[in-house]
Order: sequence, then C-alpha cells, then structure tokens
Amino acid sequence: RKPIMLSGMALAVLTYYPIYGMMASFAPADPRQYFLFSYQGYNPIALCLLVLAQVVYAAMVFAPIAAFLAEMFPTPARVTWLSTVFHVGSGVFGGLVPIIGLTIIQSTGNYYAGLWWPMLIAGACVIIGAGFIRETNQVDLANIR
Repeated sequence: RKPIMLSGMALAVLTYYPIYGMMASFAPADPRQYFLFSYQGYNPIALCLLVLAQVVYAAMVFAPIAAFLAEMFPTPARVTWLSTVFHVGSGVFGGLVPIIGLTIIQSTGNYYAGLWWPMLIAGACVIIGAGFIRETNQVDLANIR
C-alpha cells in the first residue's frame, strides 16, 4: 500500500506543472494562462485525459489510505485515531488549498503558483512516508503499541 501511495504523491509533485501547462495550451483561448507550452487550440479530449491523469494520482493515494491508516494505530483506539488523523489532515491541508493557493497567486502574480502548496504537501508526505513511516502489512496488528 505504502509504495502505491508514495508513487501517487511523487507523480503529482513531478507532473503537476507540466499537466497544468498542457491544460492551458488546450483550454479555450486566454493569453494570460499560457504556461510552458504554446497554445495548441481547444481540445476537450486532451483536457479530459489530463484530468484523468490527476484522478489516477488521487486514486493511488486515497484508495489504500483507509487500510494504511488503520494499520498505524492500536486496535482499541483505531477508529478514534484514524478518524481524527484523516479528518484533521483533510480539513487542514486539503481545506486550506483554495485560500493558500489564491494567496500565493495574488502575492506572486503567477497563475500557476497556486500549485506550490499541494506540491509542497505531497512532497513532504513522500519524504516523511518514505523515511519515517514503516510498512505494516506484515505486522500483527493486535500487538501495535
């Protein structure tokens, strides 16, 4: 589970800028949004495929997350801790994306600077997940402390 989740986060960090650059090149014409690539003309199929790539990244992270989080906590307190960690994490880091992203855009004048926050969080999760969180799929969950 952990390698799939880390791969989804790492792919997001590495490809968000190119994906959004390509999306701008295939979106309806707006000269302010060209980024990385020249305008290719409106192409809804390309846009759908680029969004699909991001959905795949999200699925790689969120599909195994319930099992991953459940295995991190001792059985008697599992539901409480899993719920707390998941909802605080989603609320704080996910819920603040629009505010933080728009603030970064406004302060830099770069329409794509709003990607920095989700890329920073995903990158931090890759580093923390790879370096500090152990895989628990072979661990006897009854003995987790």
